[in-house]
Amino acid sequence: LNCWIFTMPSPRPSRTRGIGACLLALAAQPIALGLELNPLRWANQQKITTGMLTNNVPPASAILELTQMADARSLSLYPRPRKVIMTSVQLGDEALLRVAAERNAVANFECRPWLGATALVDVAGGINCVISHNFMHASASHPAEAVTVAMSALKPGGRFVWIEPDGEGAISERVSALWRAAFPKAEIFTDSEDGLELGVAVKPMPRETPQSR
Repeated sequence: LNCWIFTMPSPRPSRTRGIGACLLALAAQPIALGLELNPLRWANQQKITTGMLTNNVPPASAILELTQMADARSLSLYPRPRKVIMTSVQLGDEALLRVAAERNAVANFECRPWLGATALVDVAGGINCVISHNFMHASASHPAEAVTVAMSALKPGGRFVWIEPDGEGAISERVSALWRAAFPKAEIFTDSEDGLELGVAVKPMPRETPQSR
Protein backbone atom coordinates (compact mmCIF):
# COMPACT_ATOMS: atom_id res chain seq x y z
CA LEU A 1 0.00 0.00 0.00
CA ASN A 2 1.48 3.31 -1.10
CA CYS A 3 0.31 5.89 1.42
CA TRP A 4 1.92 8.03 4.09
CA ILE A 5 2.07 9.31 7.62
CA PHE A 6 2.62 12.87 8.75
CA THR A 7 4.58 12.63 12.01
CA MET A 8 5.28 15.44 14.43
CA PRO A 9 7.47 17.06 15.59
CA SER A 10 9.91 16.53 12.68
CA PRO A 11 7.92 16.21 9.45
CA ARG A 12 9.61 16.00 6.08
CA PRO A 13 7.61 17.82 3.40
CA SER A 14 7.11 16.24 0.02
CA ARG A 15 6.13 17.99 -3.18
CA THR A 16 5.15 14.90 -5.07
CA ARG A 17 3.03 11.82 -4.75
CA GLY A 18 4.23 8.48 -3.45
CA ILE A 19 5.54 9.77 -0.13
CA GLY A 20 6.27 6.33 1.30
CA ALA A 21 4.86 3.32 3.09
CA CYS A 22 2.62 3.89 6.08
CA LEU A 23 1.69 1.75 9.04
CA LEU A 24 -2.01 1.03 9.06
CA ALA A 25 -4.33 -0.25 11.75
CA LEU A 26 -5.50 -3.43 10.06
CA ALA A 27 -8.69 -3.66 12.11
CA ALA A 28 -10.24 -0.80 10.15
CA GLN A 29 -13.72 0.40 10.88
CA PRO A 30 -15.38 0.95 7.47
CA ILE A 31 -16.47 4.44 6.49
CA ALA A 32 -18.31 4.26 3.18
CA LEU A 33 -17.16 6.69 0.51
CA GLY A 34 -19.37 5.46 -2.31
CA LEU A 35 -21.66 2.56 -3.08
CA GLU A 36 -20.29 2.29 -6.62
CA LEU A 37 -16.88 1.07 -5.43
CA ASN A 38 -15.92 -2.54 -5.93
CA PRO A 39 -15.30 -4.42 -2.66
CA LEU A 40 -11.52 -4.61 -2.99
CA ARG A 41 -11.13 -0.92 -3.72
CA TRP A 42 -13.58 -0.02 -0.96
CA ALA A 43 -11.61 -2.12 1.54
CA ASN A 44 -8.35 -0.49 0.45
CA GLN A 45 -9.85 2.99 0.88
CA GLN A 46 -10.87 2.08 4.42
CA LYS A 47 -7.28 1.09 5.21
CA ILE A 48 -6.05 4.38 3.80
CA THR A 49 -8.64 6.32 5.81
CA THR A 50 -7.74 4.42 8.97
CA GLY A 51 -4.06 5.16 8.46
CA MET A 52 -4.65 8.87 7.86
CA LEU A 53 -6.76 9.32 10.99
CA THR A 54 -4.93 7.08 13.43
CA ASN A 55 -1.45 8.22 12.40
CA ASN A 56 -1.96 11.91 11.64
CA VAL A 57 -4.21 12.93 14.55
CA PRO A 58 -2.21 13.29 17.79
CA PRO A 59 -3.57 11.61 20.94
CA ALA A 60 -5.71 13.70 23.30
CA SER A 61 -6.60 16.18 20.55
CA ALA A 62 -9.60 18.46 20.33
CA ILE A 63 -11.03 17.51 16.93
CA LEU A 64 -13.45 19.26 14.59
CA GLU A 65 -14.71 16.91 11.89
CA LEU A 66 -16.39 18.20 8.74
CA THR A 67 -18.25 15.54 6.81
CA GLN A 68 -21.03 15.08 4.30
CA MET A 69 -22.80 12.48 6.46
CA ALA A 70 -22.08 11.88 10.15
CA ASP A 71 -20.73 8.38 10.68
CA ALA A 72 -20.37 6.96 14.18
CA ARG A 73 -17.58 4.65 13.08
CA SER A 74 -15.12 7.48 12.55
CA LEU A 75 -15.09 8.00 16.32
CA SER A 76 -13.29 4.69 16.77
CA LEU A 77 -10.34 5.85 14.63
CA TYR A 78 -9.24 8.88 16.66
CA PRO A 79 -6.51 8.08 19.23
CA ARG A 80 -7.95 8.93 22.65
CA PRO A 81 -9.45 12.31 21.65
CA ARG A 82 -10.06 14.90 24.35
CA LYS A 83 -12.99 16.40 22.45
CA VAL A 84 -14.80 15.77 19.17
CA ILE A 85 -17.16 18.18 17.42
CA MET A 86 -18.77 16.50 14.42
CA THR A 87 -20.31 18.86 11.87
CA SER A 88 -22.10 17.38 8.87
CA VAL A 89 -24.49 18.25 6.09
CA GLN A 90 -26.57 15.19 7.09
CA LEU A 91 -26.44 14.49 10.82
CA GLY A 92 -27.79 10.96 10.78
CA ASP A 93 -28.81 9.27 14.02
CA GLU A 94 -27.62 11.52 16.85
CA ALA A 95 -28.40 8.89 19.49
CA LEU A 96 -26.19 6.37 17.70
CA LEU A 97 -23.41 8.94 17.46
CA ARG A 98 -23.55 9.58 21.20
CA VAL A 99 -23.50 5.87 21.99
CA ALA A 100 -20.43 5.49 19.77
CA ALA A 101 -18.75 8.44 21.49
CA GLU A 102 -19.34 6.87 24.90
CA ARG A 103 -18.15 3.47 23.71
CA ASN A 104 -14.93 5.00 22.39
CA ALA A 105 -14.31 7.03 25.55
CA VAL A 106 -14.99 10.41 23.93
CA ALA A 107 -16.16 12.21 27.04
CA ASN A 108 -16.69 15.57 25.36
CA PHE A 109 -18.70 14.98 22.17
CA GLU A 110 -20.92 17.33 20.20
CA CYS A 111 -22.67 16.99 16.86
CA ARG A 112 -23.90 19.95 14.84
CA PRO A 113 -25.54 20.49 11.46
CA TRP A 114 -23.35 22.20 8.86
CA LEU A 115 -24.55 25.81 8.76
CA GLY A 116 -21.53 27.38 7.10
CA ALA A 117 -18.16 28.57 8.31
CA THR A 118 -19.53 31.49 10.31
CA ALA A 119 -21.49 29.11 12.56
CA LEU A 120 -18.24 27.74 14.00
CA VAL A 121 -16.71 30.97 15.29
CA ASP A 122 -17.18 29.75 18.87
CA VAL A 123 -14.40 27.17 18.44
CA ALA A 124 -11.83 29.66 17.11
CA GLY A 125 -8.34 28.90 18.35
CA GLY A 126 -9.38 25.88 20.39
CA ILE A 127 -8.91 22.92 18.02
CA ASN A 128 -5.85 20.71 17.47
CA CYS A 129 -7.08 18.97 14.31
CA VAL A 130 -9.70 19.83 11.72
CA ILE A 131 -10.70 16.81 9.64
CA SER A 132 -12.41 17.12 6.26
CA HIS A 133 -13.69 13.65 5.46
CA ASN A 134 -15.78 13.24 2.33
CA PHE A 135 -16.85 16.89 2.69
CA MET A 136 -15.04 19.23 0.33
CA HIS A 137 -15.88 17.31 -2.84
CA ALA A 138 -19.65 17.65 -2.22
CA SER A 139 -19.93 21.34 -3.11
CA ALA A 140 -17.85 23.85 -5.07
CA SER A 141 -17.94 26.18 -2.06
CA HIS A 142 -16.84 23.59 0.51
CA PRO A 143 -13.05 23.71 -0.04
CA ALA A 144 -12.87 27.43 0.64
CA GLU A 145 -15.29 27.12 3.57
CA ALA A 146 -13.36 24.22 5.08
CA VAL A 147 -10.09 26.15 4.80
CA THR A 148 -11.71 29.18 6.43
CA VAL A 149 -12.95 27.02 9.31
CA ALA A 150 -9.55 25.35 9.74
CA MET A 151 -7.60 28.61 9.72
CA SER A 152 -9.89 30.04 12.39
CA ALA A 153 -10.44 26.96 14.56
CA LEU A 154 -6.91 25.58 14.74
CA LYS A 155 -4.44 26.43 17.43
CA PRO A 156 -0.95 27.38 16.19
CA GLY A 157 0.75 24.15 15.22
CA GLY A 158 -2.61 22.47 14.59
CA ARG A 159 -3.32 20.35 11.52
CA PHE A 160 -5.92 20.42 8.79
CA VAL A 161 -6.29 16.83 7.54
CA TRP A 162 -8.35 15.91 4.51
CA ILE A 163 -9.51 12.62 3.00
CA GLU A 164 -11.63 13.21 -0.08
CA PRO A 165 -12.83 11.02 -2.96
CA ASP A 166 -11.94 11.44 -6.64
CA GLY A 167 -8.18 11.53 -6.31
CA GLU A 168 -7.56 13.86 -9.27
CA GLY A 169 -5.73 16.43 -7.18
CA ALA A 170 -8.04 19.40 -7.73
CA ILE A 171 -9.14 19.64 -4.10
CA SER A 172 -5.60 19.39 -2.76
CA GLU A 173 -4.38 21.99 -5.23
CA ARG A 174 -7.09 24.44 -4.22
CA VAL A 175 -6.60 23.86 -0.49
CA SER A 176 -2.83 24.25 -0.86
CA ALA A 177 -3.22 27.52 -2.78
CA LEU A 178 -5.58 28.97 -0.18
CA TRP A 179 -3.37 27.84 2.69
CA ARG A 180 -0.21 29.21 1.08
CA ALA A 181 -1.93 32.54 0.47
CA ALA A 182 -2.48 32.90 4.21
CA PHE A 183 0.65 31.10 5.41
CA PRO A 184 3.36 31.31 2.71
CA LYS A 185 5.86 29.12 4.59
CA ALA A 186 3.40 26.59 6.00
CA GLU A 187 4.10 22.88 5.77
CA ILE A 188 1.68 21.12 3.42
CA PHE A 189 1.72 17.42 2.58
CA THR A 190 -0.43 15.98 -0.21
CA ASP A 191 -0.86 12.61 -1.86
CA SER A 192 -3.35 10.65 -3.95
CA GLU A 193 -4.05 6.97 -3.48
CA ASP A 194 -6.66 4.65 -4.98
CA GLY A 195 -9.23 7.34 -5.74
CA LEU A 196 -8.65 9.41 -2.61
CA GLU A 197 -7.06 12.82 -2.17
CA LEU A 198 -5.06 13.03 1.05
CA GLY A 199 -3.46 15.97 2.73
CA VAL A 200 -2.19 17.65 5.88
CA ALA A 201 -1.64 21.40 6.23
CA VAL A 202 -0.07 22.85 9.37
CA LYS A 203 -1.02 26.18 10.90
CA PRO A 204 2.33 27.85 11.66
CA MET A 205 3.39 28.91 15.10
CA PRO A 206 3.46 32.69 15.68
CA ARG A 207 6.74 34.29 14.79
CA GLU A 208 9.05 34.73 17.72
CA THR A 209 9.72 38.37 18.56
CA PRO A 210 12.66 39.79 20.56
CA GLN A 211 10.25 40.51 23.44
CA SER A 212 9.08 36.88 23.55
CA ARG A 213 12.55 35.38 23.74
